Amino acid sequence: MRDAALFLEIGGFWIYATPFFVLGLLSIPELRRKRLGPFMAVGPLLGLSLGGCILGSLSGIWMDHKAFSWAQSSTEEMGLHITFLFMWISNIKFEIWTLDPIRKAVGPPTEASLRSVKRHLWIHCVLLIAILGFSYLS
Repeated sequence: MRDAALFLEIGGFWIYATPFFVLGLLSIPELRRKRLGPFMAVGPLLGLSLGGCILGSLSGIWMDHKAFSWAQSSTEEMGLHITFLFMWISNIKFEIWTLDPIRKAVGPPTEASLRSVKRHLWIHCVLLIAILGFSYLS
């Protein structure tokens, strides 16, 4: 059962992280609408994979400790959980306040909206790297 939780956590993380890293790297010179379209189309899959990652992580903690207690967590594990929380909050903000207005726009996205998407992509890339670092340390 612990292996299933770990698989769900790692699989969800990579399904979630890969499009962010790819689009983040492709947007270094310029973020274009044609690159953003496929990314926005997989939004539900990204949300489900992030949820699976969090569910797998919480299930693993429960199986290991039979409780959710900060006292039983190392500093690295606490950092990982706090980073997951920031990732979850950031993802909600990204989907609702950054991407949704672009989806609903009649014309092409404005430069300001594309800059906002690019900035948020980089925030996600930094959070994903932090999660990898905390996972490696713990």
